[in-house]
Amino acid sequence: MTANFMTKYAIEVLCANHGSLEYSELLRQVKQYFGVTDDQGLELPEDSRLLVTYGKVDSTNSSSPSMDDKKVVAVTSVRVCCQFYSTGGCSDTVCPNLHMCRHFIRGNCRFNARRCRYSHDFHSMHNARILCDGDLLDLDDSHLRVLLLQNDVSLLRGACHLYNKSNGNDEACTFEKCQRLHICQQFLNGNCRFGDKCKRSHDFEKNARIKLENQGFEHSSIPNLLSLYHNSYLINNPNHAKPKDPAPSKRRTFVNTKRNTGNEEIGVNCNEPTTCARQVPVNPKRNADSEEICVNFVAKNCRYKAKCFKHHYSLPYRWQFFNSSKWEDFSNVEQIENAYCEPSNSKRMKTTMPQLLPAVTWRRLTR
Repeated sequence: MTANFMTKYAIEVLCANHGSLEYSELLRQVKQYFGVTDDQGLELPEDSRLLVTYGKVDSTNSSSPSMDDKKVVAVTSVRVCCQFYSTGGCSDTVCPNLHMCRHFIRGNCRFNARRCRYSHDFHSMHNARILCDGDLLDLDDSHLRVLLLQNDVSLLRGACHLYNKSNGNDEACTFEKCQRLHICQQFLNGNCRFGDKCKRSHDFEKNARIKLENQGFEHSSIPNLLSLYHNSYLINNPNHAKPKDPAPSKRRTFVNTKRNTGNEEIGVNCNEPTTCARQVPVNPKRNADSEEICVNFVAKNCRYKAKCFKHHYSLPYRWQFFNSSKWEDFSNVEQIENAYCEPSNSKRMKTTMPQLLPAVTWRRLTR
């Protein structure tokens, strides 16, 4: 029994359970399949295809999260080719993505395999090569559908930004045939803190059913899609899947700065202790949950202007430091950005404020 065989079977079990499962239950099924007893101390292998997520940690308990707090999500790097749907199709003979009908993957293509212009065959010559490279050739079609839906963001429509920005007003969406879901974005992510008191809709089956059916999803599969949305959020935001620190007061202190071009945050050494928290420019007219700079505004062509849910800033990145009670911009943001993007500069750089901030140290923080 090798780690790869265990991972392959674990992915099969996860896909049969809507893409995720509690760690303890998955481990039990893996042990049962391979005939391993509990006293042998078997654990799931560390593999990029198995994302281990954590629930809430008791603040009174400083120990590591228990097995019951953990959930495992199936991950793959395989995607559906977007160029395949263009007018000219995909001409790349060694394209690393699947050439498949999106509606077939969603489970309800109105054309059969003969009439549809796009492939319905996961095991065609091209697609079989992709699945073989991803070690997914042994999965059946239903399992492949689950795996792709929760990993490929192009297959699941997200929530409507205009609907969410307006606190649940359907009329705020100006698109006549909006294809996005008029439902709470945080609810789709699985982390809405308002619960039943939320102003936005949490009725997934009622509010999303018609739009999801129009996109090619089978009616019977729609109730199970909510768990795939939760899994997709964890896969694409892996820092949210990490265990929360049970003792915040014992954290090493940093002044937190922000760079909007990637998924990393940067810590700056400081003599004065402060709480480690992400900070973004606050604009009351925009969605407080959004932390992304509007690239269209940078290019001077944002059509939403003041109604845009993203932040408007003159550069596609922003460096800030926390000065006593508020966040302030560095005066040499371009110099810091150039230093950060220089591969050979892997440690730190000096700032223009030696008394307040002697040096910027690159350090990845939890989002």
